Amino acid sequence: MLNIGLDIGYGYTKAVASNGKNYTIPSLIGEGFLRRYGDIFGSQEGLNLDNIHMELNGRHYFVGKLASLESRTCSYAFEKDRIEHENTKVLLATAVALLMNQEEESISIAVGLPFSDYIQQGKRFQEYLYNFDETVQLYDRNRPRLRRVRFLKATSFPQSAGAIYELAERFNFGHQGLVGCIDVGTKTTDIMVFTADKMYPVESMSGTIDAGAHIIHSYLQKEIEEQLGIWAEAFELESALRNNFQIVKRGQTIDLSQAAIQGKKDLAKKIRDEVVKLWGQRMDNLSMVFVVGGGALLLKEHLLKIYDNTIIPEGAEMLNARGFLHVARMMGEQWAGTREA
Repeated sequence: MLNIGLDIGYGYTKAVASNGKNYTIPSLIGEGFLRRYGDIFGSQEGLNLDNIHMELNGRHYFVGKLASLESRTCSYAFEKDRIEHENTKVLLATAVALLMNQEEESISIAVGLPFSDYIQQGKRFQEYLYNFDETVQLYDRNRPRLRRVRFLKATSFPQSAGAIYELAERFNFGHQGLVGCIDVGTKTTDIMVFTADKMYPVESMSGTIDAGAHIIHSYLQKEIEEQLGIWAEAFELESALRNNFQIVKRGQTIDLSQAAIQGKKDLAKKIRDEVVKLWGQRMDNLSMVFVVGGGALLLKEHLLKIYDNTIIPEGAEMLNARGFLHVARMMGEQWAGTREA
């Protein structure tokens, strides 16, 4: 049984599997085609995370970094309804196919949704996973590798709950009180509280706000417009955010550091204000607060001050996927035990 924990974020897709494979790629999809010149110049270096070319239902797609380089148009999936968006199908099929070693495998998978999306779409998304059956071609130097992607066991899971499963393996929560988790993503931030003993979610202290790294993008975009009067693509802004706050446009290297500093400061303030509003005086009952997700390190200097015992754990961006792997493994073991019985 291949067990998979999958976090399809609005900005990045994170995957961890029981066969030892794990990766992070941008959740970026673009139109693909069979390239003719890659072998001549050595750029078509075979299948890897910077060179993902896949075919699904007769259509070619570039995924992640390759989409930003080669696709005439490429996009993230920012729509709230994941099930209806074509990018969800492409990312799910690609993410799982990259983890498989054979054309067909028995798979148990747990996939995360933002907390508010899970409340509204969780059951539908689980049905979507059980009905998912797609044959994918991953191209390695224009030679396809076939992978049939379908799931023997599948579930959807609130994103921060995945992180808590993994954190419980690393930290002693104790047997009393509450544990907080702030999961900062590209589009949304999940704010959740769990009981320390059984990790039950406290719904009245949990929610999702529409605030993430994309807010910092808007500050960078405004600076580019003021300096050059032109528009930058979302993936270019994300690249600048992760690479010294610089972007090259019209032969100029533009320094976006001041815009990024202000954007991070304002985003952190918005998150802190929402946390205080949601948790209120009950915040005093928390034994610890974890800040996780891809935005954790971006906002580290600001969010570490949010509570007396605030922790940004190592590998914060992968915690949800690793937690989902625990869930997928449990489902796989239960299925195997049922068969043996």
